[in-house]
Amino acid sequence: MTDSFLRVDGEEHRLTTARLLWQAGASKGRDGIVFQIVAHGPRTVLHLAGWAPGSTPDALSGQTVTLRSPGPDAAVDGRFFRDAVVRFGRV
Repeated sequence: MTDSFLRVDGEEHRLTTARLLWQAGASKGRDGIVFQIVAHGPRTVLHLAGWAPGSTPDALSGQTVTLRSPGPDAAVDGRFFRDAVVRFGRV
């Protein structure tokens, strides 16, 4: 089994717990999934929300979602970021 991790500026941080919340939602007339990710590691806290195309959680499997201007709640370890790439593994 592969451990979950968070990569920030090329450095990997191990995650011990993570929660993915989702619900159906549309963006610009396209059906999709609105998601929120909250993750914790030994010295890491992540909060992130976004939208991905699809209609079920299975549709997230293998997707890479680039978030531009993810909003004021997008932060890791108290540092806010302006771009993020979320790669979903097997769901």
